[in-house]
Amino acid sequence: MLAGGGGGQKAGNYLVWQLFRRPNHDWLFYPTVVPDAIGPLVVLVAVAGLFLLRRETSWREKLLVGWIVVPVVFFQLWPVKGYQYLLPIAPAFTILAGRTLVRWLARPETMGPVRWLQANWLRASWEQP
Repeated sequence: MLAGGGGGQKAGNYLVWQLFRRPNHDWLFYPTVVPDAIGPLVVLVAVAGLFLLRRETSWREKLLVGWIVVPVVFFQLWPVKGYQYLLPIAPAFTILAGRTLVRWLARPETMGPVRWLQANWLRASWEQP
């Protein structure tokens, strides 16, 4: 476009073709491939933590959920599916899973009578009761 060769028209045609072309994978591509790449246990613990710790939800958790939801929706609607497109959501899942382990599993009331895990070293900024 800057060189005067009609690049703007070609780029516009390429964008329209990318938006309206036939998808190269089915709708279940990301739900079946990405959790295995991130780790099913990490995904499960992160989702369970959102449910179990729903009373402690703040803007931080909303930001992490947005970090996951926005790319998932965008790339799910985008007809071209690539394995690597959703891997940037892995850190958000990891942070949410770590939050679950530190906040819920390391509580004294969930330990039972025997404190088999001294979780003080897990807590970076969680104040002692």
